[in-house]
Amino acid sequence: MSHGRPRSRSAANNSPLTTRQGTSSAVSFRVALLMLVIVLILGALVVGLTFHSSGTYRQLERDRVQSQVDAQVAELNSTITSLSKRAHTLALMGEQLDQAGTTAEFAVAATIDNISDEAASVGGGIWYAPDHTARPSGRECYYALRTGPDQVVNDPTFESADYNYPTQSWYVEITTALAENPAAVVWTAPYQDETGSEAWMTTVGAGMYDRDGALIGISTVDWSLSEVAVDVDKIKPTATSFALLASLDTNIVLAYTATGDSFVGRSLGALPWITQAVADGQGEWQDRTYLAFSRTVSDRMLVASLVPEDELFAQINQTIAWTVVIMTAGALAVLIIVFVVVRYYIGRVEKMTTERVRIVGELSAATEIQSSLLPSIFPAFPNRTEFDLYAVTRPAKEVGGDFYDFFMCDDDHLALVVADVSGKGVPAALFMVIAKTLIKNHLQTAYEAGVEPGQEPAATLTKVNRQLSENNTTSMFVTAFVTVVNIRTGAVFYANAGHNPPLILHRQPDAGRLDQFTYLRTEPQLMLAAFEDTRYTSLAGQFHAGEAVVMYTDGVTEATDATNHLFGEDRLLASLNQRADQTMADLTGGLQADVAAFVGQTEQFDDITVLAYRWNGVPATDAGTDDGEAAAIPAVVASVTASAEVPRSGAKETTTGPADDDATLLASQTWPADLDHVAAAMDFVEQTLTEAAADQAQVMKILLAVDEICANIVHYAGSAELTIECRHLAGPPRWAVTFIDQGQPYNPLERADPDISLSPEERPIGGLGIFVVKQTMDEVWYRHVDGANQLTVAVAAAND
Repeated sequence: MSHGRPRSRSAANNSPLTTRQGTSSAVSFRVALLMLVIVLILGALVVGLTFHSSGTYRQLERDRVQSQVDAQVAELNSTITSLSKRAHTLALMGEQLDQAGTTAEFAVAATIDNISDEAASVGGGIWYAPDHTARPSGRECYYALRTGPDQVVNDPTFESADYNYPTQSWYVEITTALAENPAAVVWTAPYQDETGSEAWMTTVGAGMYDRDGALIGISTVDWSLSEVAVDVDKIKPTATSFALLASLDTNIVLAYTATGDSFVGRSLGALPWITQAVADGQGEWQDRTYLAFSRTVSDRMLVASLVPEDELFAQINQTIAWTVVIMTAGALAVLIIVFVVVRYYIGRVEKMTTERVRIVGELSAATEIQSSLLPSIFPAFPNRTEFDLYAVTRPAKEVGGDFYDFFMCDDDHLALVVADVSGKGVPAALFMVIAKTLIKNHLQTAYEAGVEPGQEPAATLTKVNRQLSENNTTSMFVTAFVTVVNIRTGAVFYANAGHNPPLILHRQPDAGRLDQFTYLRTEPQLMLAAFEDTRYTSLAGQFHAGEAVVMYTDGVTEATDATNHLFGEDRLLASLNQRADQTMADLTGGLQADVAAFVGQTEQFDDITVLAYRWNGVPATDAGTDDGEAAAIPAVVASVTASAEVPRSGAKETTTGPADDDATLLASQTWPADLDHVAAAMDFVEQTLTEAAADQAQVMKILLAVDEICANIVHYAGSAELTIECRHLAGPPRWAVTFIDQGQPYNPLERADPDISLSPEERPIGGLGIFVVKQTMDEVWYRHVDGANQLTVAVAAAND
C-alpha cells in the first residue's frame, strides 16, 4: 500500500487527454486562422482580380455605347446634311426662277415639289430681297408648308402685308452671315414661329445671287425643334441618359432631352458642366457622374450624349458588391461561392472578349477574302503590250460593295467592269460577290459560244439583272459599267446600268497627240436588280492608239472634306488631266493622293474604286481585223468619241393605243383632282385588278405608276377632276389603266428622259417620275380626245 501524497487537482488537469484536447483546439484554431488567412488572401485576390477584370468590362461597355451613339449620330448627321443640301437646291431654283422671269404659279409649284422631297423639313421657301422685287410691298416670297406626312401646300401667310420678313430675326441672321461668307450654309439660332403655330424652329439658309454675284435673296428650310428633340432623344444608350444638339457657330442649344430641364435656345455657357464633360469625357451633375460621348457633325453641329456612370456599369458594380458580401458568409462557403462567381464573371468577360476578337478576326478574314476575289497583281497581263491597265479599291468599312474586275473573254477580247452595290458592310459584300460572279460567267460563256457583234455586254446585263432581281428581298441594287475591248483592233462595246459616266482620253487625229479627258455622257439605263424585266442596250466605239478610259464609283466624286464639300466631277477631271501622259498606275495613284489630300482626316463614308485602261495599239504585223465587229459599230449607233442616242429600254411608246373593241372595261371612277383622293384612287385600281384575277406582282407594278401619275396630274395639270378607267386588253392579254383629266393639253411622252448619270445639283428639276413609269410599264400611250388628256399604261397579263 502506498503512503505517498495524493495527486492534486491541478495535476489531474494535465492529463494526456486534456493535453491532446488543448492541442486539437490549438490546431483547430490555427487551421481556422489559416483558413481565414487563406480566405482573406483569396478574397483579396478575388477582389483584386474582379476589379481588374471590371476595367476590361467597363472598357467594353464604353466601346459598345460609343458604337451605338456613333450609329445614331450618323442618322442625325444625315438629316442635317440633307437639309443643308435642300437649302442649296432651293437657292439655285430661286436664282433660275429670277433669271427666267417665271410666273408666281410656277414658283409656288416648284417650291412645293422641292419641299415634298425633304421629309425632315416642316417647310421652306424662297425670299427675295426688298430691293429685288417690283411689288409695291417690297416683298416677294414663296413658302411651302408641310401639313401632313405626305402633304405640302403653299402658305400665303408670309406674303401678307402683316408679315415683314426682312425684319425677322432669322432673315437678318442669315443675310448678315452671308455678307461675311457668301457661300456659307447658315443655321439660325432657335426662334419662335410668329405665324400662329408659336412652335420653336431653327432654319438653315443659303444665298441667292444674280449673274454679277449680288445677293438677291435667300432660301430657307425649316426644322421644327420638337422634331429635332425626337431625333436627338433616340441617342439614349441607357434609361436615364440624355443628349444635346448645339450649333458651334452660334453657340446655341437646339435640343436638350434631360427630363424637366429646358435649355433650348440658350447659350452653351448656361451648361458649363456639359462643356467640361465633353472636354474630359466625364462630368458631375446633380450628385451623379456622367460619361460624355460627343461628336462634331455636319455644319459644325455638336452632338453630345450624357450617360450616368452608375447606370452604365450597374451590372459590374452589382457583381463586385455581391462578391464582397459573399466573402463574409463563411470560410468554406466564401471559397466556393467566390470561386463560382469569379469563374462565372471571368468566363463572361472572356466570352465577350473572345466574341469581339472573333468578330474582328472574321471581318479581317472577310477583308482578305474580298480582296483576294479582285485581281490585284499588276501588270495583270505581263505578256500583253497592247494595253496598260491598273485598278484599285478602298472600302469605307472592313468590307464593301464596290468592285472592279477585268478578264479575258477569249484570246482577243478583254472585259472591264466597275460596279457599286447599294449599302455597305457584309450584306453589300455578299451581293457584290454574286453580281461579280454572274457578270464574269455570262460574258465568258457568251464569247466561248461565239457572240453576235454588238450584243454584248448588254445581253449579259439583261441576264444578270433578271437573276439578281429574283427573290431580292433586301431591295439591294447594283450600278455597273461594263466594257469589252478587242485588244487587237481597238473596237469597244459597252453598257451602262445606272453608273457614273466614265472619262475618255481622246487623241488628236491630225497631230497624233493626246487631248484632255472628257466625260462620256450616255443616255441612262436602270441599275441592276431594280426591275426584273429591264432590257439593256450596248454602245460601241473605236479606240485609237494611246487613248484611255477611266471608270470609277461615286465614292470618288462624293468624297467629303471637313467642311462637307464634295470632291466632285470637276476635281476628278482636273486630277486626271494633270496626268494624261502618265502610266495607268501613276495616274490612278495620283488620283488617290488628290482625294486623300482633299478629304484629310474626315471619315470616309463610301467605298472608292478606280479602274484605268489605255489601248496602246498593236504593231502593223500583228494587227488583226474583225469584220463582224467593225460592221457592228455603226449599227449600235454610238462611239467612244461621239456618243449618239441609245434605243430606249422599258415601255413601248405609242400615240394611239389599241382599238376600243379590243378592250373590256372593268371599272371607272372619278374623284376631285387633289392629294386627299390619291390613296382612294390607288385602292380603286388595286381592288379592281385583284378582283379581275390580275397577278399581285402585276398589280404592285401598276400601283407604282398610279401613284406617280396621279401626283403629277394633281400638281401640274390644273384639272378639277381625275377619272381612272381599268381595262383588260386582248391580243396579247394586258391589264391597262387610263388616266383622264381636263387640264391643259400635255403629252409627257414628248419630254426628254432625264440624265440620271448627273448629280442632283446638275440635273434639271422634274422628269424622273414619268421616266420611271416608262421604264417599268410594258406599254405607255397618250391621246388628247374631246378636250381631255388620256394617258394609258399597260402590263402583260402573265396569268392569262
